[in-house]
Amino acid sequence: MEYIRDVIGHPTPRVLAWSSTPKARSAVESDFILMERTNGAALEDRWLNTFDHDIGAAIKEMLFLDLDLHQWPFSQIGSLFFKEDVSLELQSRPLYAQEKDNEKPDAEKYRIGPVVNKQYWFDEPIEGDRGPDMVSFIQATCCLALRRVESQASSATSSSPSPSSLLSRSKPSDLPELRQLLQQCISMAPHIIPSDRRLIVPYLTHPDLSRSNVIVKPSGAANVISYIDWQGAVALPYFQSISLPDAILYEGKLISMPDDPFASPELPSDVPPEFKEQADLEWRLAKRQRIMSKVLFQKIPLRLQAAQLPQGDLLSSIPDVALRCYADGPQFLRRLVYRLCDIWPNIMDNSSSPIECPVQLTEADRARDREEISAMMHYIKCKEHLITQIQCDPDGWVTGARADEVHKNWAAGREAWNEEKAGGAYPLEDGMWSYHLT
Repeated sequence: MEYIRDVIGHPTPRVLAWSSTPKARSAVESDFILMERTNGAALEDRWLNTFDHDIGAAIKEMLFLDLDLHQWPFSQIGSLFFKEDVSLELQSRPLYAQEKDNEKPDAEKYRIGPVVNKQYWFDEPIEGDRGPDMVSFIQATCCLALRRVESQASSATSSSPSPSSLLSRSKPSDLPELRQLLQQCISMAPHIIPSDRRLIVPYLTHPDLSRSNVIVKPSGAANVISYIDWQGAVALPYFQSISLPDAILYEGKLISMPDDPFASPELPSDVPPEFKEQADLEWRLAKRQRIMSKVLFQKIPLRLQAAQLPQGDLLSSIPDVALRCYADGPQFLRRLVYRLCDIWPNIMDNSSSPIECPVQLTEADRARDREEISAMMHYIKCKEHLITQIQCDPDGWVTGARADEVHKNWAAGREAWNEEKAGGAYPLEDGMWSYHLT
C-alpha cells in the first residue's frame, strides 16, 4: 500500500503497525496489520443509486490507476516486499525489468518476493520459480500442485486425515488422472506462452478491486478516497494484468455486450414493459463497463492485442486451477486442458515454432468430460439457487442478527433438496466442500 501511495500516487490506507518481527507478533499472540480508518462509502453503496455523472469520477480515477500501474514493468513474477524482508538472493535482484527504472529511489526500497497467496502455501512457504520466464513459473506451479495432490490423497487414506483432504471434492481414486493432467499442463506450457515479450513482462495488479474495496465520497461526485485490501497484490505478466476491475463489470442479464470492443451496448427494443425499468438500469451499468474498456483499448493498442490472445484466459487460470485441483475436483483442470487442445491450431497460428498438440484426446475422453462437467455445473447451479433462497454467503456464513431467520430457511432448503435431481448431497452442512477450508 505504501508503494501504491508513494510511487504510483493513488490513495491507500496508511499502515500504523504490523507484526514485522517475532517480538511484535508475540505482543498480541497473532500476526496483525493495524491501519488508519478510512472514512467514506464503499462504491457498492452508491453504484446503483448515483447519477452516471457522479459515478464517472470513480470510473475516471480507476482508469488512471490502471494506466499508472502499467507504467513500470517488474523484473519477475511475485508479490511486493520491502527489500529487508526478502532473502539475500532476492535482495540482489533488481526491482524493475528496465535498467533506467532501477535508478529511481523506490528501486532500492522494494523487492519482488514470494507470491503472497494462500494457494502457494503448502505446509510451509514454497520457494518456486518466479520468472521472468513464464514457462518455468507455470511449470513450477504445476509441480507444487503435484506435491499437494500426492499429500492430500495420502492424508485422506491415513489414520488421521487432515480436514482439508476430507472436505475436498477429489478422492484418492482421482490421483492418477490429476497426475496426468498436471503433467499435460507442464508439457503444454512452453508452447502456449506468447512470444511477444511485451505481453509477458510483469506488472503489479490488485487481486480484488471490487466495489467494496473502492472507498469513495459518500455524496456528490464519487471521487476515490482510498483503495483497500491489497494483501494479495502480485506482479503478473501483462496479459494477465489487463482485466477490468470487478468494480466496473456489468453483471446483469438483459443487455448484450457487442463483440466489437469499441461498440456501445444497445437497449433491446423488445423488453417487456415489466422489465423496462430494470433494463434501463442495466443499460447504464453496461455502458459504464464499455466506456472504461474502450478508453483503455484506444490509449494502449497492446492491451487489445493481449485481450485477443486465444489462450489468454486459459493460460491465466492455470496456476489457480492447478493448485486447487484436488480441492475442487479434476473436472475444472480437465476442462482447461481439453479447451487448450481445442484451440491449439489457433495458438499455433501465432507461434514462431508451431508443433502438434502434445495431448491427444479420444472421443471417449471428450464424452466423459462433457458428461462430468455438465453434472458438476448443474450441481453448482442448484447450490447457487439454494444460497439465494437461504440468503447466506456462498460458504453458509451469516450475521448473528439473522442467524435464526437463515437457519429456518436452511432447514426448509434441506427438506426440499432432492439429491437425485441436484446430482449431489445437500451442500450446506458439516463435512461438505468449502472453498476456504480446502
